[in-house]
Amino acid sequence: MLALVLLSAAGILLAQYLGYLDANTWLVGGGVALGLLGVGVLIAGIRGRRSGVLGGLAVLLALALIPVTAVYSTQPGLGRFDWGNYGSYGDAVFAPNTSEEAVAGFSDIAAGDLTVDLRGLDGVAVADPIEVDMGAGAVTVLVPANMAIEIRATVTGAVSASTGPGWTSQVGGGAVDRLGRGGGTVEWALGGGRTVELRSPEAESGQPIIVEVDAGFGEIQINEETS
Repeated sequence: MLALVLLSAAGILLAQYLGYLDANTWLVGGGVALGLLGVGVLIAGIRGRRSGVLGGLAVLLALALIPVTAVYSTQPGLGRFDWGNYGSYGDAVFAPNTSEEAVAGFSDIAAGDLTVDLRGLDGVAVADPIEVDMGAGAVTVLVPANMAIEIRATVTGAVSASTGPGWTSQVGGGAVDRLGRGGGTVEWALGGGRTVELRSPEAESGQPIIVEVDAGFGEIQINEETS
């Protein structure tokens, strides 16, 4: 039975490598292995034998899968990242200078530290939202002074904003709050992948650039340059 579990795991990895499996291999492999172990325990019971090692492995695997399944149920978007690829981890910089580069978005790493530098878009019209996705880690968004911009920051963790005066914030579709009159740093602790919407004062009178940042689990920090 253990040999069959290992063969199934190898088959799942091969299917993903060949592009036939577009799902999280850990959950699929764990589910298949748990099912096979359950069949083994059932057969042992029918034959009047103890489950032994199979039963112990099934319990351990079930205990491991419960938190993983809970995480993916609260953050279903995590499944789109290749967590098994070492190249999906590390530091990265997304610094678009044209509208085309901006709307292409960024989702190249699953976890790490990401800097989103928007200073190259100062004076550039971007009609479509800029989408930035990461599974876990820290995202820092650099905004030039006086840019008409709306940032939608979604994360299970924390959001902080260091801006000039006149910015507004809205958490989870609630009431709109105006940040401190003199600017400064404001922080929010968020659970369940909630969203903080931040708008610069210039966005009230002009066509803003819309940036949608989803960091999964971690921290999003927005820093506006001083003029």
